[in-house]
Amino acid sequence: MDESANTPEHDPDDGVPRRAHPVLPLPQDPGRFVDGALGHEIEDDGPEPHLDPSIEAEVRALLAHAPAPGPMPDAVSERIERALLDAARLRVDPGPLLASGADTGTDGHPGGGAVLTLPSRAERPRPIYLVAAVAAAAAVVAVGASALHLTKRPNGAAVVGDRYSSAAGASTPASPPPTSEGLHIQLSTTAYARGSFAAQARTLLDHPGQPIRGLAAESPGIGPIATPIGLEACLEEIGAVDGTRPAPDHVSADVATFEGRPAVVVVVTRAGASTAWAVERSCTTSAPGLLQGATPVP
Repeated sequence: MDESANTPEHDPDDGVPRRAHPVLPLPQDPGRFVDGALGHEIEDDGPEPHLDPSIEAEVRALLAHAPAPGPMPDAVSERIERALLDAARLRVDPGPLLASGADTGTDGHPGGGAVLTLPSRAERPRPIYLVAAVAAAAAVVAVGASALHLTKRPNGAAVVGDRYSSAAGASTPASPPPTSEGLHIQLSTTAYARGSFAAQARTLLDHPGQPIRGLAAESPGIGPIATPIGLEACLEEIGAVDGTRPAPDHVSADVATFEGRPAVVVVVTRAGASTAWAVERSCTTSAPGLLQGATPVP
């Protein structure tokens, strides 16, 4: 029998015999703690991250319509890199160094053996879809903030049909407030074309689709024009509403396409006469993005 493992060895420095000890390998996954013999894993009993399927679907829809975010600012990139490095150091910690004067065994190793510091679930990197959900929520908040900024216009109008003032500041008679049915905004796949624009606008009035939902209306891919405040800012910019005429009786907006490009078709009805415009989805104050000028609707 080979007793080489039990043969005393002498340290050439002090001459004291010492017994050789076999070196046991640590587990390959340093994120696990092994109790006693290798193979007895202690599971983290924290709850697994979970995202409701309906919320995840809404997030995916928002991200699908989001424009290209552009290059990441250098400061943000550096902060992310530092955070990832810190997370990596927390995830694998070789344990505290042996302090001077600490109790050791006869073999020169700490009495407690090697120590692995385990990060809690809260310290572990989050799944990518949770990061995407946070990014989408931040984009929605940014769109809402830009819409609130539109309420600070000089004429003080808040919704389509409110009181308007002329640029010179002269007051005009108040128009009746619109009813809940006076504004209709929808999202469709209608492909509007220049040659049939008037007829398609009439179809929008006669056969409207389902109104767009609040969360989808604030999607970055659509823009603030799908909200009442954003739509009003666009109508003022293209001259569809102003302080010299009564408020519209009805306004319809269809988030669709015009001549193959993303657009919004707006139809304003006043005193029984309807007029249609086609604008870019980014239409707002000082940036009308007009694609089709005022067109009478038969």
